[in-house]
Amino acid sequence: MTPAGGADRAAANYPLLSRYRRLTGLVIELIHRERDEVRCSREFRRSAVPIQQHEGQEPKAEDSPADDPKP
Repeated sequence: MTPAGGADRAAANYPLLSRYRRLTGLVIELIHRERDEVRCSREFRRSAVPIQQHEGQEPKAEDSPADDPKP
């Protein structure tokens, strides 16, 4: 085992190790972000209520293009 801070000194002495640790940290951060985005996307899809229009049902007045003012 190395004394406290020994790993940090070793990383400073070996630039490739330091670079590897930094890149590994960035990859882990990206994985976590992607996981969070997927989770939010799934939650949004589950909470979304599909809009259904039954056959023979006329569109609502606010959706009707005939009600639009003419320019």
